[in-house]
Amino acid sequence: MSLANPLPSFLEPLPGPAAAAVDTDASADAVWPLPLERTVSYGAGTAAAPDAIVRAGAELERYDEELDVPIDWNVVVLKAYDERGITVETCLEKIEKDARHHYRKHPFVLALGGEHTVTIPLVRAAADVFGPVGVLHIDAHADLRSQYQGQSLSHACVMHHVRTVTPDTVSVGVRSLSVPEAARLREERIPVVWAKDVACAPDDVWIDRVLENLPERVYVTIDLDGFDPSVIPGVGTPEPGGLLWYPVLRLLRRVAACRRVVGADIVEGVPLPGAPVTEFAAARLALKLMVYRRTA
Repeated sequence: MSLANPLPSFLEPLPGPAAAAVDTDASADAVWPLPLERTVSYGAGTAAAPDAIVRAGAELERYDEELDVPIDWNVVVLKAYDERGITVETCLEKIEKDARHHYRKHPFVLALGGEHTVTIPLVRAAADVFGPVGVLHIDAHADLRSQYQGQSLSHACVMHHVRTVTPDTVSVGVRSLSVPEAARLREERIPVVWAKDVACAPDDVWIDRVLENLPERVYVTIDLDGFDPSVIPGVGTPEPGGLLWYPVLRLLRRVAACRRVVGADIVEGVPLPGAPVTEFAAARLALKLMVYRRTA
């Protein structure tokens, strides 16, 4: 965050009356920090990611070179969620309730985790507010376990819970899963575009397959370990052979152009001391999603 800006803003507020009341600007897209970290199973630190991404976001330029457009709308930061002193169950219930309010108030809400578990209430709230939704799930892992390490509300069980809300899910970038998860993918015919297929498919035909399996309204959840560690190194469970930057942007642009993206989250980042690549890449990714929604 720029020291000249006393407001917790993702981008420096535009000059004028909106800047004075940026936190209540209902016309603005909203970034919502959700620093939940309760069930991480390997590398810790994802609770620090939302603040780091917000701070990096304030340094981004208000111009998109790909679409040749200015970023001429405000992006506000909602109050960071405080999950201290309550159970995971209560925390997720509160997130779902607040998400419904934020979805109704702002044209677009992008949540920043924190662990992937926050996606569960966000998708539930989106389905309640917008009607039936599909979910585009970018991740190195299938996340289809019914429980993990004795917990059902876990980052490793996200898509298990999401699929109780909607059967219309597509996972992209997966390259790590358990035997039971692989069996479930086959039995339920859950669409997956494996990371290896993205790397080898000609002419982005894999994006066509993604779109074929998504309905009109789509929620996007991005676990940053879906990217290759060479692109985004700061994640709790890095997996080699991941997605690269521009293929993911092409996917998100096509989805935004062909479907209505009603909400999104970016989760599981872990800021690395002295190497701010992860938070800057995540901030840039968040901004690209907002630009694509408005102009693609």
